[in-house]
Amino acid sequence: MRKMCQNHITTILYDLTLPLLVVSQFEIECWSQNPIEYVRLQIDNSNSWNVKRTNQEMIKAICNIRQTRKIKISPHLNGYLSLLCS
Repeated sequence: MRKMCQNHITTILYDLTLPLLVVSQFEIECWSQNPIEYVRLQIDNSNSWNVKRTNQEMIKAICNIRQTRKIKISPHLNGYLSLLCS
């Protein structure tokens, strides 16, 4: 499965997951009207609509893929963090 996905990992990381992490208009309104509900929605693992939580888990799994045992830091992690810092 990893070999099949290897060519698409950069597309998944940058084109699919990154936009899902951006704060939406609904989240801004929820925060301004009811901050407690906003926090509850962010940490609720039973909420099937919590895309950010599952998205974070997928990013974490992809960024933990190493090419070899000697190379401890994944090139996907380096690229993702570089993009976030720029």
